[in-house]
Amino acid sequence: GIELQLDVIDGSVWTARRQAGQFDLDFAGGSQDPAPSGLTQSWSCAGIGGANRSHYCDPKVDTLIARAVRADNGAVIWRDALRQIADDYPAILMAALTNTYVVNRRFQNVTLRPGSPWANVWQWKVATP
Repeated sequence: GIELQLDVIDGSVWTARRQAGQFDLDFAGGSQDPAPSGLTQSWSCAGIGGANRSHYCDPKVDTLIARAVRADNGAVIWRDALRQIADDYPAILMAALTNTYVVNRRFQNVTLRPGSPWANVWQWKVATP
């Protein structure tokens, strides 16, 4: 289990501390690009100052991510990067959301891009009966 003591603070103080990485624990939600290279947003040294609110930085992880991005089939390298992040315990993930989209069969040329599912809606076509 996890034991913690909460300090109630003003929202602006929380925001300033979170952006500066000045906290012991940040109980918050977040999302990242679902592509594997999205790991660079929250889990790389380069992500500090952006989405990497925990200021997590492990050069070994950065190297693994860079190698996986360049690899033709980097699944094993991606798993190694994720395993290293998990071993470092920079976060305790409580839940993962799954987005579900339902599109009627009469629509054709439907593509749903991760991170921006409606970006290509202008290319959809309605099938003629």
